[in-house]
Amino acid sequence: MKELLYSLNEDEFYELDELLDLIKYDYQDEIITNIYVGEKNPVFHSNFVCGSSIIEDITNRAYENFDDLTDNYCGELETKEHYKNIEKVILEYLNENISQPNFYEILNVRKVPLSEVTKEQIWQQNQHPTQVWF
Repeated sequence: MKELLYSLNEDEFYELDELLDLIKYDYQDEIITNIYVGEKNPVFHSNFVCGSSIIEDITNRAYENFDDLTDNYCGELETKEHYKNIEKVILEYLNENISQPNFYEILNVRKVPLSEVTKEQIWQQNQHPTQVWF
């Protein structure tokens, strides 16, 4: 099951207990009728490594410095097989030397009535019963 995150504005997302505390303490004078719910989707180094972009960047840098003398420079590397090999080398290096990203994207965001955030959803989110004030 995908981990769900919750928001009041589609911009800042929180775990459910954090959002409920935010509503309780920071928005107690406002009537909140709807919230946004989205699926937390982790990202990995592989989301950001693109072999073709790397070759294109090398080719462009060479051209900026040497103009037409760079005709077909790196042309032999412009195949899917080479792109995948370049990505593999860089991903192996990243995976061995740094942690995976600690950020994520939010997918499938939908607006729902706050009243639909049931105690069952709270139970699933927190794995323990939580008292909710609306």
